[in-house]
Amino acid sequence: MGKSITKNVGRPSVMTEETMTKLESVLKVGGTIEEACSYAGISSRTYRRHLESDEDFVRKMTAAQFYADIVAKNVVVDDIVKNRNVDTSKWWLEKRQFKNIRGIEASSDGEGITVKIVDYEE
Repeated sequence: MGKSITKNVGRPSVMTEETMTKLESVLKVGGTIEEACSYAGISSRTYRRHLESDEDFVRKMTAAQFYADIVAKNVVVDDIVKNRNVDTSKWWLEKRQFKNIRGIEASSDGEGITVKIVDYEE
């Protein structure tokens, strides 16, 4: 009898592990989708098509886009918690927590940080 031959039909996927790694590497440093696609050697249309059809791809690319923000936030929080840095604490409160605060006084006694809101817009 004859041998069974299996043929691959269609083009091979361009979304290889190497391509995804390249995409993630650009997105992790704040690059745009266009920059990531260019570096990975794919079109933005191909990127969008994979977003529409592959939930795992969506998760990986979304995580990559937020990576630098999360690392930066960890650095700030470490400076507040580990180093008890008053200036970083003030910055965090002004920028992150209370958007309508116009003035903060903060001090540290070595044991803790005291924060006083001196100008607040309601």
